[in-house]
Amino acid sequence: MKFFKKFVPVFLSISLFSTYPVLASSNIPGLDIAQEDVFVGIKKIEKENNELKSKDVKNPSNIRDLEDGTYVLNRGTGWIINEEENFLTSSIVKSGTSSNIETSKSVSVTHTAITGVSSSLDFEFVKTSLELTYEHSISNEDTISASFDIEAPQDKDLYVKLYSTHSRYDTIEVKDGKIIEHSATYIPEGTWAKVIENTPGEHLNLSKFEEKVTRCVLGENPLDNIKNNIEINGVTNNQTKSFNLYLDYNSEEILFSNRTNTPIHEGYGNQEYFKFKLLSPQLEEKLSFELNGTDNSKDDKYNNINGVNFQVGDFIQLEHLEPFRIAIYDYDGNNVNLKYSKKMLFKITESGLKQTDENGNELSEVSSNVSSEDTVTNN
Repeated sequence: MKFFKKFVPVFLSISLFSTYPVLASSNIPGLDIAQEDVFVGIKKIEKENNELKSKDVKNPSNIRDLEDGTYVLNRGTGWIINEEENFLTSSIVKSGTSSNIETSKSVSVTHTAITGVSSSLDFEFVKTSLELTYEHSISNEDTISASFDIEAPQDKDLYVKLYSTHSRYDTIEVKDGKIIEHSATYIPEGTWAKVIENTPGEHLNLSKFEEKVTRCVLGENPLDNIKNNIEINGVTNNQTKSFNLYLDYNSEEILFSNRTNTPIHEGYGNQEYFKFKLLSPQLEEKLSFELNGTDNSKDDKYNNINGVNFQVGDFIQLEHLEPFRIAIYDYDGNNVNLKYSKKMLFKITESGLKQTDENGNELSEVSSNVSSEDTVTNN
């Protein structure tokens, strides 16, 4: 097996206190997490005389404007997949001390089917396509190495988590203005350090800082202002993540992010599958949107959801035909304390979401079990 040893710069993200200085950064161009449609480049793969050829394509304003064919999208660098795939090492730096953090670890290339990928877009085809389009030779693993010094403030401990980052390439098959096949390939290329400040002696809930959302971390701001991350899944929890909703307490905005072109659940056809409502403190509707089974969250009609203002005291209502496909991260008990039902009501409080009954009264005792009448099966 071929290995490439990479010694890469580390770029840091500071959590809890944004005043801590950034020690190092990567100048590799990347993508902003909020720019779901942005990509660095796009090339078309065509077959001529039984040979694959690469063709430059002008970046379209919308993927749906592409003519029929197979394309490779360069989605940039700095991608995190999840905790399991990217975590390298962690260290605690006590207040007033400094430490050198060093690691070297083999990291696998990850190839993921997003929309029903056939053998025509399998990993072997993708490897050939990347070598052809972007001259990117792919091995099964790369060795990622990093070393950096870090000093803790006099009054704060630092908990440092080091992650590998990936370059991302999406391979898509377009027909009649729709993406009918879609895969993503993540190639190890760098490292990212998440630094969490903590007052000595205070308990630190480490599970809160696990990476659960696939995203590009280059240039992102600290997420202290994000109290909750609501993930809405469709036909499969792992491969069809339809979108995320974040509550940004600094701007008091709901961020509608990580949207996909995948129908949320085609098995339900034109039946309403998911509905979101923002309600006033008096439980009066301020805004709502719904997705039928064949809808996807990338549709332009949902653009006005992103950036909608909320205030502490408002409520959000989530309606889902398969409520077990809802996940709320950084929720008290990591979803264990959620009472799942087809219609769930939450109050927006200073500390985040609190589940309530239909009248807005906070639940005192809740269970993670889905009741039989709320369980729907439609494959």
